[in-house]
Amino acid sequence: MPSKDGDRTAARSVDGAIVAEVRDAAALRKAVGSAGRKVDVSGQEIRIQGERATWIGDGVAALGTEAAVRAVIAATADGADLAGNARFTAALQQVRTTDPAGVAWVDLQQAPAINAAFATIGEHVAGGKSGSKAGAKALARRSKLLEDLPKGLREQAEKQLGTGALGRSSSRSLSLSSLRLPARDATAALALELRPGRLVVRSGGTAAEPGTDPKVASDAVAALPAGSWAAFGGGTAGLLAKGSPAAGALNQVAALLGAQLPDGLAKALQGVEVVSGGVQGENLLAAGGAVVLRAGDDDGAKTLLDQLGSVLGSIGGKNAGAAGFSAKPTKIPGTTSGLVVGLSGLPIQLAAGVQGDRLAVGLGADSVTKALADGDRFSGDPLYKRATTALDGLAPSLVLQPAPLTDLLNTLGPVLGGILNGGSGGGGIADLLGGSAGGSGGGSGIAGLLGGMAGGSAPKAGGSATGGAAGGLFGSAGLGRVVGALGRIKLVTAGREATGASTWRGTLVVEYDAAKRAAGTSTTPTAPTPSAKP
Repeated sequence: MPSKDGDRTAARSVDGAIVAEVRDAAALRKAVGSAGRKVDVSGQEIRIQGERATWIGDGVAALGTEAAVRAVIAATADGADLAGNARFTAALQQVRTTDPAGVAWVDLQQAPAINAAFATIGEHVAGGKSGSKAGAKALARRSKLLEDLPKGLREQAEKQLGTGALGRSSSRSLSLSSLRLPARDATAALALELRPGRLVVRSGGTAAEPGTDPKVASDAVAALPAGSWAAFGGGTAGLLAKGSPAAGALNQVAALLGAQLPDGLAKALQGVEVVSGGVQGENLLAAGGAVVLRAGDDDGAKTLLDQLGSVLGSIGGKNAGAAGFSAKPTKIPGTTSGLVVGLSGLPIQLAAGVQGDRLAVGLGADSVTKALADGDRFSGDPLYKRATTALDGLAPSLVLQPAPLTDLLNTLGPVLGGILNGGSGGGGIADLLGGSAGGSGGGSGIAGLLGGMAGGSAPKAGGSATGGAAGGLFGSAGLGRVVGALGRIKLVTAGREATGASTWRGTLVVEYDAAKRAAGTSTTPTAPTPSAKP
């Protein structure tokens, strides 16, 4: 329930609550206790502690801001519920589910309120409201982490991401506060199903103005090369429009590479209608894959290639003598024109080529040929058929079989650990970036930051940094947890279809090994326990 003066004002006055059905109100009241200030609202007792209010009725409980809890009590007294909301029921009718563990619904006409909620959550994630002790401490910690970065890296981060990159005030800092959903006449509902070895999210909704037909995404995935173990596809209607979040992200990436996204490339990207991609290869030496962009016509695809070559060439020119890019026009089989991009000092080449209205950018020329030339397609692959079956016949627009990825990570694990942590004596990349990640030299630089972000602890000055590096995402323990979790997942797949001129439904399926455990440890998450009742 934000104010009506716009997103900025609403972000300061948003109200919300979590509402749940209660089976045993007396037991819940006993468990919650009687802490806080007692307030009577229409004969109902609520408890207020700081900005949080709690109410436990005979059949309903609410936890949130005082204004929202009062609204829940009023709605309960009036007998108002979502069952009488036509927009809610229209969305839920598109969701095919039985015995769900939970259901969620959103009305995008209320986007300002949703944006305000994101902003409020972002404030708490960032350390609370300005002026609070918790917020001041959080900002001080992030400022210290930023100051500990090497001078060059710190200046680059502040230049490209703003001085708010790690907590200082900046309108460009990335957080939940920057999320903005456009208000539109659309709804969406979700239902979660949990079974041993299988997690399913059913979705559905309505839209007054239909977007890109979901079939273009699934068709693009089906047309990818056979042998892919990761594949995705999606329509891009308005996604890369000028001023969009995606366009802004591309500008930031270009800036970090020392280049500027030219207007010609930005305009060419706006004409892209579909993006898809696939990854093949069972090991590092055989790895391949490409991203395919379908433009509105052949000229649009050719323009994309020309603009891409121009940008990469400018980066290489600015970094002459250093690790810069070099883009050279090359004839690639299966294309009408192409180029190969080399990175100085690395045995890696990127390639790009055009065939008709499609542009493919891949890991080497062979990947581009596979993506664009005639050959076995993913639609005939056993993995594609397995994904279709898992989706109850729905054509997939996302397929991921993590086994090749976990095999690759297992192979590269010791190498990555040595590079990042520098072995027992330090001297790895983390040490170079400002924190002794591998030895006992201590420091609270980037190694401590990465370790803390990923579950380790930032080392104190003069102490050992091993905890932060080994316990974080980039240490052996952190990498082991990632590999262990991925190793339990057998398949991830999703699809979406139009069910009418203004309605749609979709499904996301995760199949995993419900019995597998990490040997002798608990480094991988346990399997979800199915709920007995929704």
